[in-house]
Amino acid sequence: QASVRLEPKTFFANERTLLAWLNTSVLLATIAITLLNFGTHHARLGGLVMSPIAIFFIMYSFWNYLRRAVALEQKAAVDYNDRTAPSLLTLVLVASMTAVVGLQLLFPTKKA
Repeated sequence: QASVRLEPKTFFANERTLLAWLNTSVLLATIAITLLNFGTHHARLGGLVMSPIAIFFIMYSFWNYLRRAVALEQKAAVDYNDRTAPSLLTLVLVASMTAVVGLQLLFPTKKA
């Protein structure tokens, strides 16, 4: 079994990755809350869809950070590359934003 060489910057990279994921998740949560509070009926539906997605990605990023931190502390030779979450986040964001825009185009608000 090969030994894993750790440098201090590796732990900081793990923290930077967590912060990047949290930044994206908080931005998504902000969009969802804005749609829930200030949008039309259809925009509120989009906000309802985006809210649990944002919460999921906040929890997922923290879980991933903890998993990597434990693996680093144990010097475990595991795969640190996350192949599914970035693709999943992109697909979910495209689908939810397409739904919000599509609902706005199909059911425009009436101007007074």
